Formats: sequence, structure tokens, C-alpha cells
Amino acid sequence: PPPMRLSDFLEDSLTRTGGQIRESTRVEYAHAMRDFIQEVGNIALDAVSFRHGEQFRQAQIDLGLRPATVAKKLREVKRLLELAVKRRQLDLNPLRHVESPKSPKRDIRVLTDDECRRLVGAAIEYTGHSRGGLRWDLLIAVALTTAMRRGEVLNAVWADIDFADKTITVGPKESTSETWAWQVKDTDRRTLPLTDEVVAMLVDHQAGQPTGLPYIFVPAARYEHIQRLRGDGQ
Repeated sequence: PPPMRLSDFLEDSLTRTGGQIRESTRVEYAHAMRDFIQEVGNIALDAVSFRHGEQFRQAQIDLGLRPATVAKKLREVKRLLELAVKRRQLDLNPLRHVESPKSPKRDIRVLTDDECRRLVGAAIEYTGHSRGGLRWDLLIAVALTTAMRRGEVLNAVWADIDFADKTITVGPKESTSETWAWQVKDTDRRTLPLTDEVVAMLVDHQAGQPTGLPYIFVPAARYEHIQRLRGDGQ
């Protein structure tokens, strides 16, 4: 067969991987490889060399991207080429020895108790002026209590909560008539404790929700809009 060009390899790789990765991850891999192709050309897969990896790394740095961003793009291209090795499309990953640019670790900013109280207080005031919208006060309280990621909080459903044990479970969601497909980052499924105060807030919030609304933090109007789009095949 003729040599596989990088653009064809990208399409083939994503097709083979299918739904094994999140859609956002597919998009990131595709963007990284397209940037790589733009820099080195749409060359044959087996023509990629260590030199191309260095060229790509330097070109991204010259664009003014942060070292961490360049390192992420390089990891994604390497990952696609590593899959090519596993699928016997390549003998070795030509970029395996290309080092990522060094970047200093950022300090972790820890909120003080006073900052947490002020943050929740501002959210309570804002929520009081936006009837029928997102319960920002409850969302922030849950995030501060559990350290859940933004996507994990927004995709939480009432079935994830065990009110008796005072816990919330972070897990993937299937595409059903009531919920849409969503995958946990790094398949990090876990069960987290809730405080008595947050549980009481959740009980109060659930009592005011329409029957049949599965999501905790998706407002009813937004949920109905998304469901209409899904019904139209979008």
C-alpha cells in the first residue's frame, strides 16, 4: 500500500479509537496533530523523525505559547504515534526521545475560610436575583466541600447522592432518554463525603425542583432546551 500521510493517519487513528476517549480529548488530539502537520507538512507517517519533533516544539515556543501548553501538545502527538506503534503502523515512536520544554510548577492557591464564606455569600446574593437559574451558592458549596471538577459538578444527577450516607458519587453518564453521555476525566470514579450543611441545602433544592429533572445543577429551562435539541438529532 502507498505510505499513509499524516492527515490520513489522524483520521484512521481517531476512527479506530472511537468512543474510548472523551469527545473533548479527541478534539485536543486532532488539534495537536493538525498543528504538527502544519509545521512539518503532510508527510508520510513513516517519514516522521526526531528532527520533526524538535522542529514542532520550537515552532510552538516561537508562537509565544506557554511551556506547559507546548508540552501538552507534544504529549498528544506522541500519544497518537505511540498508538501507531501498538497498531503496528510504526516500528518505533520517532518522537519518544523528544523532551518537553521545562516549566516551573505553579503554587497552589488555597482559599482561606473567610474567602470561602465571602464567595458563598456573594453567590447567595446573586442567586437571589436570578430566579429559575443556576443555584450558584449550592454549586460553589458542593465544589468547596468535595473538590469536584467543574464538569463533574455540572453532570451530577440526583441519583448520585446518597442522602442517608451523606455522600455523592462521581461517575460516567450514559446516553439515555433523560441523560446525555459524559465521561469522567481519567475514569476517576469515586465517592465523596458531604457535610450536614450541604446535605440540607441539597434537600431544600430538590424539594423545589420539577418532577423528572435528573440533573442537580442544570436549570429546568436549560434542560428542556437541550432535550429538544437532542430530539431534533442535534
